[in-house]
Amino acid sequence: MASPMEAIKIFCCYARRDHELQDQLVKHLEPLRRSGQVTTWHDRELLPGTTWKQEIDKHLETSDIVLLLISPNFMSSDYCYSIEMQKALERQARGETRVIPVILRPVSWQETPIGELQALPTEGKPIVRWSDRDEAFRDVVKGIITVVSSLRKTREESFLSLDAQKAQVTVEMKGEIIGIYPLNRRSISIGRNPHADIFVKSQYFTRTHAFIRWTDGAWMITDTGSPHGLYYNEQRIHQHTFADDDRISVGDVTIHFQLVPQR
Repeated sequence: MASPMEAIKIFCCYARRDHELQDQLVKHLEPLRRSGQVTTWHDRELLPGTTWKQEIDKHLETSDIVLLLISPNFMSSDYCYSIEMQKALERQARGETRVIPVILRPVSWQETPIGELQALPTEGKPIVRWSDRDEAFRDVVKGIITVVSSLRKTREESFLSLDAQKAQVTVEMKGEIIGIYPLNRRSISIGRNPHADIFVKSQYFTRTHAFIRWTDGAWMITDTGSPHGLYYNEQRIHQHTFADDDRISVGDVTIHFQLVPQR
């Protein structure tokens, strides 16, 4: 599971009359949300008492992906077309977000400023024209996954260029080193799952026992609620911010954290 810190923020811009199709799209994005890859937001998540325009602007200005749900309703909405869409396109021009038109219903969207953008579903076929709506939304989500993967890769490459964050952990079992692992991603899983970033074949580890994450300028290890937990200085902990040469123990396993000297 990806770290929530790394989740790609998706903003849904749509006309109120298209809310049923918007709901279906959000449901099809649920596997990405549940796996921690994305978060989604739309205006029906506004809480009572909030200033709606300010709240919408906040989410629009911080989104990584803006989905424009295109239909005749969208085109006839001054707020969707002239405000939200224009702000999204300005942010994309500055390299701050990715704008993806999702064609819900037939309309001459090619004659508008988004006409040069790559639209979804494939070949811009409106969702309502598909014989199977689920297949249409699945096609849309496949396209979104491609963009999400690209953005996450860019973030990791940017992260790896920061020398100040270089560190490693040495994993020992019963006093013997079983592996040395560079901390080269923002979020690293450790556990008995063979697909974990750091695989530890120990009876004391659960499949996803803990995460090591770069958070607020430091490396931190967090227990996922495992039966055997994490121990620092013989005290059970839920979370610990690493300092150089710290050691965390789990049963007969020791996780030794070390900063890597800068060259």
